[in-house]
Amino acid sequence: MGAGTAMPCPAGTFEQDYDCIPVPLGHYSAEGSTEPKECVAGTYSDIEGATECTICTTGHYCEQGQDYPVECPLGTYNTELGGLYES
Repeated sequence: MGAGTAMPCPAGTFEQDYDCIPVPLGHYSAEGSTEPKECVAGTYSDIEGATECTICTTGHYCEQGQDYPVECPLGTYNTELGGLYES
């Protein structure tokens, strides 16, 4: 709703007690959202107020709700974009 008006909250925010709140890290939202959505596994969001999540990069993996890509541990790898776990 945004500041007590009938206007929907913009993308990257969600409505809480008639205010538009930026979504936290690891989440995103579309216009008019009433709660943030977690980034799905294989993606991440490293900024508050994200409108979409970023695909995890090669050599890294991303679990659900991740706010940054995690580098694969020594002796493991991930050659695909959107990696869910290290191999």
